[in-house]
Amino acid sequence: MLIVKRSVAVLAVTLSMFVSEQVLAECKLERGYELPDKVEFGFLCEFKEALAVIKKDEKYGFVDKQGEIVIPLEYDLALAFSDGIAEVEKNGQWGWINKQGQVVIPFVYDEVRPFTEGLAAVKKDNKYGFIDKQGKVVVPLEYDWAYLFSEGFALVKKEGKSGFVNSQGKVVIPLKYEGAQHFSEGFAAVKKDGKFGFVNSQGKVVIPFEYDEVRGFSEGLVAVTKDKKYGFLDKQGKVIIPFEYDSAASFYQGLARGTKDGKWGAINKQGQVVIPFEYDGFKNFFEGLALVKKNGKYGFVNKQGKLVVPVEYDFATNSDELAIVKNKGKISIVNRHAQKISPHEFDAMGSLNEGLIRIKKDKKYGFVNEQGEIVIPLEYDYLSDFYKGLAKSKKNGKWGFVNKQGKIVIPFQYDLIFDFSEDLAAVVVGDKVGFINEQGKEVIPISYKFHISSLNNNQYYKFKGGMAKIIRGDGTSFYINKQGEYIGSLD
Repeated sequence: MLIVKRSVAVLAVTLSMFVSEQVLAECKLERGYELPDKVEFGFLCEFKEALAVIKKDEKYGFVDKQGEIVIPLEYDLALAFSDGIAEVEKNGQWGWINKQGQVVIPFVYDEVRPFTEGLAAVKKDNKYGFIDKQGKVVVPLEYDWAYLFSEGFALVKKEGKSGFVNSQGKVVIPLKYEGAQHFSEGFAAVKKDGKFGFVNSQGKVVIPFEYDEVRGFSEGLVAVTKDKKYGFLDKQGKVIIPFEYDSAASFYQGLARGTKDGKWGAINKQGQVVIPFEYDGFKNFFEGLALVKKNGKYGFVNKQGKLVVPVEYDFATNSDELAIVKNKGKISIVNRHAQKISPHEFDAMGSLNEGLIRIKKDKKYGFVNEQGEIVIPLEYDYLSDFYKGLAKSKKNGKWGFVNKQGKIVIPFQYDLIFDFSEDLAAVVVGDKVGFINEQGKEVIPISYKFHISSLNNNQYYKFKGGMAKIIRGDGTSFYINKQGEYIGSLD
C-alpha cells in the first residue's frame, strides 16, 4: 500500500529492498551522457516514458536519457510518469504535472495515490475521494481512507468500517466490514468478527468467514490460513491444498512457493510437491529458472523441480540462457544444463552487452561471447562495454577503440578519450582536446585547451543538440558546433 506523502521517503527505502536488478538497471543514461554535477537519480531509479526522477539538495525534478534536466528541480518529492502525467509535491501539497512541466491538476491535496483504471484516490481536509485525470472529483471526498481501483471497484473506509464503491461513486458493497482487500479475479476478501471470507462483485458472501489471513486469488486459487497454517481454496471455497504450510505465496505460472518446517519449496495446483522443501532461500522464477540457496551455497532449479545448476556456488545470478556463478573467488559461465560453457575462470564479469560479456582477470580486460569463447583477449588495461559496436579501450597508457571482432579501429594514440555523443568523441593529446568520428577521423582539430578540472563536470566535451561545451584557459565556457565553429559564450 503506497500512501504518497512526506513519509514516502522512509517507505521507499523499504521498497528498494525488493526492486529487481532488472528494474534498477533501467536507470541509465544513453552512452556518452552523465547527470549534471551533484544531481542523482531518485530512490526508484527508473526511466518511465523516457523521463526519470532526479534529486539535488532535497529538491526533485526530471531528466531525459541524455542527462538534460527537462523539468526543473523545484519539487519536494516526485514520482515517475504514467500515461503522460506525474504526481509531485510542492510546499506540502500534491498535484500532477505533464511532461512539459505544466500543472494539469493543481497542488491542493494532502495525499495522493497513483491513477488506476483512470481514477486516483486523493486526500484533503482529512477525507478521501477520487478524481479523474482532468482533476474532476468523481467520488466525493467523504471517506476516512481509500485505496486503488481494481476490477471496477475501490476499497473505502468510514467510521472504522470497510466497503467498496464503483467508478461512479456509488456504494456497491456496504461499509460494514472490519477490513477488506482489493478485488482479484472477481472476488474480494472481507473481514467480520475477526475472520476473513470472500464476497463477489454483487457483495454476496461466497466463501465463509473462517480464515485468519488471506491473499488474493491468482490462477483460480487463493492462499488462506487456519490455525497458523496455509492452504489453498478454489472459488467455491473448497480446500484444494491442505493446511500444512508455514507460509505460501500466490500461484504464478502454475507454481506456488512456500515454507514448511523452515525450508522453502514449491507445489503445483494439485498440491503436489514439485520442488522439494529443502532450501534456505528461493527466489521467483526468471526465464524458467529459480535461484535457490542451501547451506550458504547457490544453484538453480527449473519448473519441473530438477536441479539444473548444482547448489555449490558462493554467488549466482540468472540472465536469459546463461547463469553467472562464483566459486572460491572465481567467476564462470554455465548454461541451463549446468554445463560450464567456458573452461576459463575470471576475477570479474559484466552482463551481456551487444552479444558479448566483458571479463577481467589478473587486472586485464577482454570479452567472451555467449559460448564462453574469448573473442577479445585479456590484454587491455581497460575496456568499456560496447556501444554501436565500439568499446573504449586502454593499452600501455594510451586510449583507442576496438570493434567486436577485437580489431583496433581507432589507434591507441590518445591520452584520454570520452564516450561518443551524437557520433563524435572528444580525444585528448597532451593539454589539447578535439573530436573524432566513429571512423577515427579528426573532424574538429585537437586544438582547444584541455582542463583536467573539467572531468569533475560531466557537461563538457559532449555534443547534445549539435552543440558541445568547451572550457577556456581562464575557466569560462563557450559552445561549438560539429564543425568546430564558435556559436556562443556562456559567461
